[in-house]
Amino acid sequence: DDWLGKKMEDYTLRYVIRFYGQMVLSAYFFKVPHIVAYFVCKVAQLSLENGVCEHTPLVFLQLSIIIMRSGNNIACAHRIAKDAMALSERFNVSDQMAQLNLNFTNAVGHLEWFHAGAQRLRVCFDSALSSGNAEMGFFCALQLVNRSILSGEKEL
Repeated sequence: DDWLGKKMEDYTLRYVIRFYGQMVLSAYFFKVPHIVAYFVCKVAQLSLENGVCEHTPLVFLQLSIIIMRSGNNIACAHRIAKDAMALSERFNVSDQMAQLNLNFTNAVGHLEWFHAGAQRLRVCFDSALSSGNAEMGFFCALQLVNRSILSGEKEL
């Protein structure tokens, strides 16, 4: 818990973390899971050693996705995801809220009620469009349609 109180002051390191985040996204879409895991773990390590910044919550949500998919410790992944969302409230991450909510839903959304997950994705969609990130908004909309169909919602 000590590292949560320590804020990352080095702007160069913040840009490195942001760059690694883009590498994670690229490796994810190119379907190279071991590269995704490497960069997520690398950024998590940098955050643990140097403190938290506005990019830390997303990294720990991505880490919870990796833990969840490995099937080793679902309770740990759920706790990390919830703590990452709580950590995001410490920073002004309005431009990242869509991505944070989408990653939370992908990580541990199946542990929530389907209606709660659909509501989270609706917020994700609205947040993405209001911040001008149409690509993320439509990706959230796709997940929202899937979740709404599974939950039996009549309205999207």
